[in-house]
Amino acid sequence: MSPPTPAEPRAPATVSIGLPIYNGARTMRRTLDALLGQTFTDFTVLLSDNASTDDTEAIGREYAERDPRVRYVRQPVNLGAIGNFLYVFEHSRGPYYSWLACDDFYDTPTHLDRLRERLDAGDALAFPNVNLFDLHPDGRLVPRSRDGFRHFRGADSRVAMTRLAMRGTSHQVYGMFRREVVERHLRYLAADATWSCFNESRFLHWVFSRERCSFVNDESLNVCHHADNVSHNVRPVLLLRDYVRLTGLIPLIYVDADYSPADKLRMLVDLGRVHAPYLGYLAARSVPAVAADAWSWITTRRGPR
Repeated sequence: MSPPTPAEPRAPATVSIGLPIYNGARTMRRTLDALLGQTFTDFTVLLSDNASTDDTEAIGREYAERDPRVRYVRQPVNLGAIGNFLYVFEHSRGPYYSWLACDDFYDTPTHLDRLRERLDAGDALAFPNVNLFDLHPDGRLVPRSRDGFRHFRGADSRVAMTRLAMRGTSHQVYGMFRREVVERHLRYLAADATWSCFNESRFLHWVFSRERCSFVNDESLNVCHHADNVSHNVRPVLLLRDYVRLTGLIPLIYVDADYSPADKLRMLVDLGRVHAPYLGYLAARSVPAVAADAWSWITTRRGPR
């Protein structure tokens, strides 16, 4: 069954927001209320319900009826997380584009306005600071850390921005992009759709290595961690597998970029410094899981008849 095609407004808004969602009933009201309360109002949001089994549909339709900027679509079958990410982009038309997760929310009502200003000034991607929260089963939000991207304050050139991005590329995907920038690099997100994690990383490395990006320090995205996060439910050995894939692909991105040989060398050194400890951490976590699987196979194996 083909995914539905949502009805389009007659003229595209300046900013299109893609909100892929699956079983988000517990958090989506907070996300949508923070979005619809923005001082910048020339946007539309496409809420793509990935065949949810909770009250996501009822809430999505409620908001679509309440505010004409909201379009709700229910997928007949689950497209997968990245499939739904691709769907909301492919069915939007605004010259500026932003993804938003259904359990995260903007910290201030000026969020879209400030990011849009950077794109108006010619930037390809404007991304906010990040605050991390733990979301408890009873709905309580407990602050974990604030100012997660503070290291980007020192970026005064494209080279500096790129080197800082090597510390981690993930939450920047929820910044605001020029549409043509996403189109140029989207194939890397699509190519990594089957990975268990780190799907957005290669896409973001391509953006940072080829485009002018800016950090909007005085705006923040509040990111919620909870038991249903993908990274909490993937076996360590699969995380290790996909991280190895990623670390094998990233150096090629920077070797081919238009930086000086000295800058490229520094970037490759930076990559090694960042990735080696995390590879070691994932490998250490994977050993007990692999050993347990091997023991289970040995003890359940049927002997010869």
